[in-house]
Amino acid sequence: MSIRKGLISPVFAAVVINSLSCTAVKVSAQTVEVFRTSGLKQCSEEKPAPEKYATMLESSGVKVRSYACGSDGSLRAQVCDQDRGVLYVYEIDAAGLPKALELGFMDVKRIAGNQGYRKYACDKS
Repeated sequence: MSIRKGLISPVFAAVVINSLSCTAVKVSAQTVEVFRTSGLKQCSEEKPAPEKYATMLESSGVKVRSYACGSDGSLRAQVCDQDRGVLYVYEIDAAGLPKALELGFMDVKRIAGNQGYRKYACDKS
C-alpha cells in the first residue's frame, strides 16, 4: 500500500503542475504581449477584426507574431452603444514594445494579473 502512495503523489503533482502551466501567459523572452481595446459596441453586429491593428503595428515596423481577442474580466452595464469590453491582444517582438506603446497599445502585464483576464480566439462567424 505504501508503494501506491509513493506513485500517486508524483503523478498527481505532475498533473497539477501541467494544468497550472497551461493557464499562464506563454510568451518567450524575445516577445511581449500588448493589447488595445477593440472599440466594439454592445448591440452592434460588428465582428472582431484584430487584423486592422496588426497591420498598423506591422506598417510601423513592429513584428506581430500572433494575435487573439481578450477580456479584462470587468463587469459592464448592459447598454446599447457602450463598450463590449473586447480587447485585441498581440504577441510582438520585445524590441517593438516602445513603438507599440507610442501607438497607443498597452503592455498586457498591466491586466494579466486581473482575476477575469483571459484570451480567446476571435470569432468571425
